[in-house]
Amino acid sequence: MNIVAELQKKDHAGWSNPEIHLLAMFIHGIMPTINTAIEIGVQTGSSADVWLRFIPENGMYIGVDINLHDPQQGLYAQMEEVKKRFEQDKRVNILIADSTKSETLDSVIGILGQRTVDFLFIDGYHSTEVALSDYRMYSPLVRAGGIIAIHDVTTNLNVKQAIDEILDIYYLNADGSEGILPPHPGKTGQPFSHVVRIDSKERHCGIIALVKE
Repeated sequence: MNIVAELQKKDHAGWSNPEIHLLAMFIHGIMPTINTAIEIGVQTGSSADVWLRFIPENGMYIGVDINLHDPQQGLYAQMEEVKKRFEQDKRVNILIADSTKSETLDSVIGILGQRTVDFLFIDGYHSTEVALSDYRMYSPLVRAGGIIAIHDVTTNLNVKQAIDEILDIYYLNADGSEGILPPHPGKTGQPFSHVVRIDSKERHCGIIALVKE
């Protein structure tokens, strides 16, 4: 499959969210194939459809989310329906569970076996505490050279605060630019080779992508 050609089609799953589309293009530039991916915050499964385009038949996707109806944050996840939709795909493992619980992490590690993670996408509950917990619990599973992406870093102040604490920097301002900004090296002592800001004028929620050293 020509992933770039697929991503450029306006009818593919990620096109409804241009930032997901841009993140997918960025990922493709670093790793054309994702062997193992974890997504915290599956919601409708639309972003999972995008990540699965990178994952080969012998690869693995693990999605973690709870059944959720939170109109205040605009978060909806009917996980039984999502799980049923992917039940025929042997690559897909859906955990209907709280990502912050140690037993959920144990389940993820059990599913991974000896695999390391190429890509971690964090888009779970949007409190500072949960965003930090998701990062601290699951980022150690990501291999060197792998990508950690965190969604809603521009519009959600709680997630932005979590990014502040993770990076101790937030020097990429929400200036309305569209596209992928040039890579910025992390500070000395940080475990990232690059910190990349992804934004779209059409959907200005913001994604930070961290490439691990």
